[in-house]
Amino acid sequence: MSVSIINRRNWNARSPSSSIFTVSWREKTEFIVHHSAGPTSQTVRQIQDYHINGKGWSDIGYNFLVDNDGHVYEGRGWLAVGAQAKNHNRSGIGVCFIGDSNKVTVSLKAKEAIKDLYGEAVRRKGSPLRITGHGLLKDQATSCPGNRLRNWILAGMLSPEPEEDKMELSTRVKVDPFWLDKKQLDRDNYPVEHFLVGGLVETRVYGSQIMEALNNLNKRLDTIEAKLSD
Repeated sequence: MSVSIINRRNWNARSPSSSIFTVSWREKTEFIVHHSAGPTSQTVRQIQDYHINGKGWSDIGYNFLVDNDGHVYEGRGWLAVGAQAKNHNRSGIGVCFIGDSNKVTVSLKAKEAIKDLYGEAVRRKGSPLRITGHGLLKDQATSCPGNRLRNWILAGMLSPEPEEDKMELSTRVKVDPFWLDKKQLDRDNYPVEHFLVGGLVETRVYGSQIMEALNNLNKRLDTIEAKLSD
């Protein structure tokens, strides 16, 4: 599938402050997902300015960036050596979601754009690349790319996506086979995502957080039962 990419000129990129090195496709073996950890309103130029002025890098660190509307932006490009994951800048194609996946739901459009970029990378290289997140690399001590993107990658990034939730959410959410209070989940910062599946709103609580959520529910039920038995 072809990918529509907004080139550097069209997002008003600065010229790199020094030369950007490139490698061959043979050396590109990883597809590394990041998040900017800032607001979704960030512009690519703002990120570039921060990387050059704030970090002292020669250019924006990522090979590509994706916003929550699904627009793809050219960063350093396919074969450039990045500045996005130490020890993986030559081997990795770094793709950054503009936003904080701990705080916002990553849209279906953004996920599809990331998958399309991966497909294009595979087409150009002629073989698959390893899909990973920044903090999923064993030698990287970082929470990037945030809970939602990390769990999406671990769940199988290339799997089909459910239809996006366009309905108003109820005050309770289903963690099969229990109902939990949505306000409690939000307050406790559980990594949840909401989907419209078969006409019903389904909220998914990821990974080990499921057991923690259910344990908390059981404690609340025990408290209620104790009060009722008094």
